[in-house]
Amino acid sequence: TLGTDGPDNLTLSAVNLTAPNGLMNPDTFSQTFTSVTSSSPIVNNGTLTMTGTSTLDSLTTGTTSSLALTGSVTFPTAFTNNGAMSFGSSGSRVTVTTGTFTNSATGTLTAAANNAWIAYITGDFTNAGTVDGAGYWRLDGTASVVDNQGTWTVNSTVQSDITNNETFTNSGTLDLTAGTFQVTHTGTGASTTSGTVQGAGQFRVTNGTFNFTGGSFAPAAATLSNLTANLTPAMTLGTDGPDNLTLSSVNLTAPSLTNPATFSQTFTSVTSSSPIVNNGTLTLTGTSTLDSLTTGTTSSVALTGSVTFPTAFTNNGAMSFGSSGSRVTVTT
Repeated sequence: TLGTDGPDNLTLSAVNLTAPNGLMNPDTFSQTFTSVTSSSPIVNNGTLTMTGTSTLDSLTTGTTSSLALTGSVTFPTAFTNNGAMSFGSSGSRVTVTTGTFTNSATGTLTAAANNAWIAYITGDFTNAGTVDGAGYWRLDGTASVVDNQGTWTVNSTVQSDITNNETFTNSGTLDLTAGTFQVTHTGTGASTTSGTVQGAGQFRVTNGTFNFTGGSFAPAAATLSNLTANLTPAMTLGTDGPDNLTLSSVNLTAPSLTNPATFSQTFTSVTSSSPIVNNGTLTLTGTSTLDSLTTGTTSSVALTGSVTFPTAFTNNGAMSFGSSGSRVTVTT
């Protein structure tokens, strides 16, 4: 235990550490590890600064702990952060080879507020605490599983970017004060939200499947691309849905989707078996098939592509054909 039967300050640099009974850093003590490889249990209740490239088989963090990462650290198995953890330079990275990196209910993750710096997490990640979005996060584990149960904030012009993802779930809160929260799936991956997505920023999902199963999905803007979208509750945009919904190459299923007056949406190459009600402005590009589109007297439909209605279609508002080859087809 440092400060008791060990030195108050222990600086390790390029060290291969073995301590059969473990190494403990108490609260109020500060240590610096640079490029340390350890097969021993390390307990941090104070401040631990990690630089260089390290591999730690076992690190336990207390609720009073502070872990300042300005390099990269690999955990061969699961790692749980219970205190404050900061990613302090571009390229700071946590890698979990097997198992999950968990930010517990008492844990807080922060990244430096610098648009040119990126903080990385490689591997499966569960947030039950707080992720502070002042910095640029990138979660890039191959076929990773990312689960937000706590609060994840994007509060600057940078973004949280989840790439190569297999599964993303949100049962907590995504608070998109500004910037973009973006999930890019491998071909068959899925995003599911049953919690809260809110704020003036943007929410994006590309590839795979997007499932809205409950809660609140009301960011200022949402873009869904190249995927199947299953919206289990009926959605009115601007009320219990985003103000601006952009769909591109989407197969849409929903009890109903309503675009109110004064709102504008863009659908590109959308296939929908669901009732869509447009009282605002709807721009249709690409090649779409809509089983049911109801247009109100205040509506505007701007067609710059082609749309097929398997059964009858009635236009009650303003409809424009805005490019060469714009086409409406009614099958029966």
